[in-house]
Amino acid sequence: MDPPRRIQRPRSRAHRCCDPIEERSAAGIRIPLQKRGSLTNADGTFNREKAIISTAKTINKHRANLLNLEKNVGRQAFNEGAEIKPSPSFRA
Repeated sequence: MDPPRRIQRPRSRAHRCCDPIEERSAAGIRIPLQKRGSLTNADGTFNREKAIISTAKTINKHRANLLNLEKNVGRQAFNEGAEIKPSPSFRA
């Protein structure tokens, strides 16, 4: 069995610091991932403010995708009667 080694691949100078570190072993390739945010407080209780912020980010992400689709492809990409609603405002 070969020892773990870093996979060398061509890349530009501008992106060397941004690539995740990959290691190959007999089990496969390991790529470190960041932990996702939690919607709970340190004591395990639900954090409503974090949930509202997370929901707003998700809605805005999907809205941006629809706006880009409309800009790049046109209205014919949508079903008849479909609309892109304005960004919602949430109260915490």
